[in-house]
Amino acid sequence: MAYFKVSITDALEYRGDILLYALSNVMLPVTSLLLWFAVTDSSSLSPLSRSEFVRYYLFLSVVGVWVSNWAAYFISRDIRLGKMSAWIIKPASFILYQAGNNISEKILKTIYLIPIIITFGLIFQFSWPSLTLLKWIMFFVSVALAGILAFLIDVSTGLLAFWLDDSNAVREGYSILHLVFSGRIVPLFTLPIVLQQISTYLPFRYTLSLPLEIILDKLSSLQLFQGLLIQAFLVLAAFYLYKKLWRTGIKKYSASGN
Repeated sequence: MAYFKVSITDALEYRGDILLYALSNVMLPVTSLLLWFAVTDSSSLSPLSRSEFVRYYLFLSVVGVWVSNWAAYFISRDIRLGKMSAWIIKPASFILYQAGNNISEKILKTIYLIPIIITFGLIFQFSWPSLTLLKWIMFFVSVALAGILAFLIDVSTGLLAFWLDDSNAVREGYSILHLVFSGRIVPLFTLPIVLQQISTYLPFRYTLSLPLEIILDKLSSLQLFQGLLIQAFLVLAAFYLYKKLWRTGIKKYSASGN
């Protein structure tokens, strides 16, 4: 809680920047939505109805905020500059500090985003999804798991700087694959069948697309439970990876005399 309060205070000092980030999070989905409108108006083979596209991309704007992360760059920078020494000597949790910073900024971005989403919802005639209470619960559980998984992967990517002089290439490579296989640019079920099948074996789908598939009610009960179980497994695996990288990296960092 202390980390969270400090992070909220810090985030409030950058209200303008956070507003710009919130706007950027909604512009790509809205642009993609307009492109789909242009395509579907000229084709009778649309994978989704017009209202489903609106629902997908407006929910993408919100869910995208809660699964977004930015710690890797700062972590790798601090490792290179020798600023990680403080986390070795002080009795504080590195991961909780990162989580507090992450959540506080997401809350502020969401507050800024709500009126923007309402405006676009009115413009595009948004229709609220008719899901059962259980599926709404599963949607929020899936968003939480997706956010945790994406956060742990991001932190682990930053920790690679213990071994790599420049981990930017790894981060950029991950970002490119994420754009294709997470559903951020286009819904996964609009991709060719081969790519859809590949996506089920990659972690990217479970960091964004799965909650959106739930909100569109595109999954059977079995597929839904399988998806949540895979998400939970990936979260545990990512947490183990983070712990391994942190413990091994700190030992290497200390041995180097930093």
